[in-house]
Parts: sequence; structure tokens; C-alpha cells
Amino acid sequence: MLHAARPLLNPPEDATPLAASVCVGLGGLLLFFAPLIRGGNRGVALIALEWLALALLLAVLWLWLQGARAAWGSGMTRWALLSLAGSPLWVALVQLTPLPPDLWSALPGRAFYRDILSGLGLPVAVWRPASLMPDATTVSVLAGLPLVACFALGLVCPKERLAGLFRVCIAAALLQSVWGLAQLGGDNLLHFDAFFTGVIGSFANSNHFAGFLAMTAPLVVWEWWRSLQGRGPGRAWLWGAALLLMLVAVLVTRSRAGLAVCLLSTVLALLLLPADGRGLLSLRTRLLLLAGLLLAALLAAGVQGFRGFGADALSRGLSARQSMLVETWEAEIGRASCRERV
Repeated sequence: MLHAARPLLNPPEDATPLAASVCVGLGGLLLFFAPLIRGGNRGVALIALEWLALALLLAVLWLWLQGARAAWGSGMTRWALLSLAGSPLWVALVQLTPLPPDLWSALPGRAFYRDILSGLGLPVAVWRPASLMPDATTVSVLAGLPLVACFALGLVCPKERLAGLFRVCIAAALLQSVWGLAQLGGDNLLHFDAFFTGVIGSFANSNHFAGFLAMTAPLVVWEWWRSLQGRGPGRAWLWGAALLLMLVAVLVTRSRAGLAVCLLSTVLALLLLPADGRGLLSLRTRLLLLAGLLLAALLAAGVQGFRGFGADALSRGLSARQSMLVETWEAEIGRASCRERV
């Protein structure tokens, strides 16, 4: 009866150790190397990640067949999780399945392209997919393979091994933080000919870089909490220093949205930690800890950390966004005029 009552997201303890080790090893490689490909903007690196994700999915299937299927629940819960894991497949079916000409033309925004095809003398009565750029849609669907693999791994991975995967994410974030801070010197060699410069780590721009650190900050808070539960204060100081390093890196990116999200995720992580009964994690202590970390990060970031919040920087950002809105509106008007002429 005890074995029949395993809760959701708690894989069986008797799963094959070899299968679990292979899953954790492949998952660790995927989590560590994913941030190194500039957020998926490099095609060759993305293909390598997709192959790695396929290998991880096979390992997850192996672990599932060895007895970890209980982690997927039963009945509607299992079907819901399977449907969520197969979301890229549903996108492909909707966007890439050829549609009859009348149905394709009736879709929103297709009348303009139908008129263009007629004006150019090209056949209109042809079955076409809903996507206007099927090749780009296929690339996007395949890019979802690493996400599906990590989602499935999180369900079947034994919970005692999840801590190792969390630390891989933290190691990648710390590497990116050091990398980003080293880019403050303006050395283009550390940007690898990226279009944007500044503090970006290996990502496409500073916003992506700050967003990655914001996602990883709660894991550092969790490790800090674990160190307080009996591993001695020394490790707690180390995890606090790691969180401070990440906050400094986010500050010097001058990404206002990145800093807001990072602070929000860190605050929520601290507030949602369970109390330990020793007064170490009282609400006052958590708020003081956050204030101390933020103050230390501001002092460490210095002038560089405030440049993105000055009046000139704010006005430039607002001007750029206004230009994008105006140009988008003008493009829509131009497209409507072109359709009238056709």
C-alpha cells in the first residue's frame, strides 16, 4: 500500500540508478551549455543542444520504463502532463498542417497575401500551412526540444538528485556573472563579435543576460537556506557571496526590467522559505538580509550600476520605444495602402 501511494513529482526510490545517472548527466550538460549559445541565436550550437535534448528524452524514457512512470500521476493528471510536454508538437500540427485554399484565405491577415499572389500571377488555389514562414516555424518548434527534455527530466528525476541539477544551473549563472563583469573593460574579444556590447555574458543582449540571472537567483537562496539547516554558517556565507555577485552583475547590465525581475524573484524566494524555528529566518531577518545584499550590490556596482537609471538613459529608452511604435503603425498603414492598390 505504501508503494501504491507515491505522490506526484516524487519518482520511486527503486528506479534504476544507472538510468537516473544517465538522465542527470545529460540534463546537467544541457543546463550548463544552454546559456552559452546566446539565447538560441546560434544555429549550429542550437542544433547541438537539440541532439543533446533528444538523447536526454531517450534517457528519460528509459528511466520511465524502469519504474518512474508513477511521477506522471494517473488518469487526467498523466494526460495533462503528457499534453503539456508535447506542446511543440501541437504547435507544429496547427501551424504546419496544409489547409484548403478557402480555409487558408479565411484566416486573419491572409487576404493581403492572397491578393499579392493573384497580382503576381501565382496560383492561389493551393493547400498551404497556416504559418507564413514554415521554415522559421519548424526551427522554433525544434528549439522547444530542450525545454520539453528538461520538463520531463524534472518529473522523473529522483528528488535527491535534483539538487545536483540546481547546482549546475548556479554554476552556469556564476560563470556568466564573472564573464559579464569582465566585459566591463570593453574588450571586444569577450563579446565574440556580438551585435550588442556591454555586460551581456554569452547572451544576445543585456536583458537576456539579466533575465537568466533572475531565474537562477531563487536557486541560490534555496541553497543558502539549506546551508542554514545544519551545514554550518561557512557555507551560508559562500552562498550569500554568490547571490551578491549575481546582483552586482544584474546591476551593471543597466537593464531596468532585468533588475526589477531579479529583485522580485529574490524577494519572493526569501519570503516563501519555511521558518526553521530558531529565529534565523524571521520576516525581519529576511528583509534585513535583502536590504544588506542590495546595498552591498549597489556599492560594488558603483557609478556603472546607476547609469541605466539616469534621466538621459530613461529618455533614450522611451524615445526608442516610441520610434518602434510609430514605425510599426506606419508599416501597418503602408500595408493597407498596398492592398488597396492591388
